[in-house]
Amino acid sequence: MATPENPLTQSATYSGKVYRLTKTQGKLDLPTLQDQLSNKTIHLDTPSEYQEDEDLIKPDVFTENGKIKIITTIEDVELTENSAMRALSGNIVLDETGAVVFREKRVLVLDTESVRFVVFEDGECYYMVLIAGRNLVENVLHIIAEELEELDLSLTEITLTSDDIDHIADQLAEELLNTTFQDYPQSSINKKYISGRGYQTEPEYQEEKRRGSVRTHMMATEEIGKGEKVISISEDALVRSYSKLELQTYLIMIKEYILPHISTQATVTDFNRSDTQSTVTDFSN
Repeated sequence: MATPENPLTQSATYSGKVYRLTKTQGKLDLPTLQDQLSNKTIHLDTPSEYQEDEDLIKPDVFTENGKIKIITTIEDVELTENSAMRALSGNIVLDETGAVVFREKRVLVLDTESVRFVVFEDGECYYMVLIAGRNLVENVLHIIAEELEELDLSLTEITLTSDDIDHIADQLAEELLNTTFQDYPQSSINKKYISGRGYQTEPEYQEEKRRGSVRTHMMATEEIGKGEKVISISEDALVRSYSKLELQTYLIMIKEYILPHISTQATVTDFNRSDTQSTVTDFSN
């Protein structure tokens, strides 16, 4: 019988957003969190546009007792460690609602998506990485945040400033490959891109840095893994590896190069409240 692969040593191209995870009462404990999240099923409300549409055909496979059944499950929760690190990992599997037109009739369709999560410790702090594309992470974010809130846990967004991203590149980048600039003084300019290889010393690049703010750096680096790797860092703490890395290498890169440069954080729930101002804490001093 084959031995299951340690999740920390699985190699892939990873794209994930980093969040701070804190315990609002008591102390966060990974074995306890594993028990709390394992085989969890979260029942979600059906969007009214689908539930109240009498003309929408609802296949039996998507219903229970005549009602549309939408769930999110937390699966394969595993606590692993080796000489490099200790982490809790698992999969968040969510149903996404949609409809297709078949022979002039609208038919309900539920699509299943999966987001991998990893929780790890850095000093006395804990962080969660939601590994998926940016849009899918946003879709699952508030579902998992509400579930964690019931466990007295708070999930916190992380923001990197233009200077933060530059400092990370100073440590990591052998050569810059693509940079996105925003926040120009001219309202008619939304964003600019520079792409190439090793343009960080060019006058044009230095000029754009003075006029706009860096939002994303894609770079080639030999500081992580073996050989050259291509990664990108964005202001919303999206960390993407275009080259294959072991999961533990990806997480160690976040710990060593990203987390020391965090400038601001705001709780996820603050971004849900349109009638209140977001709470932001400055860590730059």
